Amino acid sequence: MQRELQIIFLTTKITDNSFGMITNNAEIMEMSNDYGLQDIDSVAGNNSTNEDDYSTANIILGVKTGQVFIYVTLAFTLIAIIGVGTYIIKKKVLK
Repeated sequence: MQRELQIIFLTTKITDNSFGMITNNAEIMEMSNDYGLQDIDSVAGNNSTNEDDYSTANIILGVKTGQVFIYVTLAFTLIAIIGVGTYIIKKKVLK
């Protein structure tokens, strides 16, 4: 028995304003089998959402979080530098 499967990858551009719910729809457009049998409960490629050859996946995109991490790391680094500097000044300069 020989099987063939074709997978198609689609891409989309996400911008800073692309957040919320994105809906991806997929449908089997063409099918065949070794016995020549037809799918009895759906028609391939007819865009009917009530059949089992149609599927939907919702993706929720949240706000950008990488920016927050950078600012928090920068703030902790500055506090550490000021703290170490203050300690060194008290120990070495203000004996």
